[in-house]
Amino acid sequence: VFDCALDGDLKRASRMLYGLQREGQPIILILSLCAKEVRLLAKMSAVFALNKSIEAAMQGVYIFPKRKALLTKALLNSNAYHWQQLLKQLLIVDKMSKGLQPGDPWAMMQLILATIAGKTYL
Repeated sequence: VFDCALDGDLKRASRMLYGLQREGQPIILILSLCAKEVRLLAKMSAVFALNKSIEAAMQGVYIFPKRKALLTKALLNSNAYHWQQLLKQLLIVDKMSKGLQPGDPWAMMQLILATIAGKTYL
């Protein structure tokens, strides 16, 4: 789901998210996987901002060769602030899923995927 969104394929990411919801997968599972990726990109973006080196940003992190181009594109097209804001939105999804904040966590996750994909519903 995350890689589809990162690649800009919101339609596929949305279909996958909806399928996971229909299958009864807990939102917290999808949330934790997305949060892990966003934290990694936030960290790499911060290093990239300092060094302007993709290699330095990815140093010490094993990345599957097929994902390297995808993550490189994400680092070049965004900044650490973008990923920090997404982490804040993921925190809202977490609170929604636990009933601590009103709202639909699945709908919010859809909006987050749209943001990652660089799309908007407006």
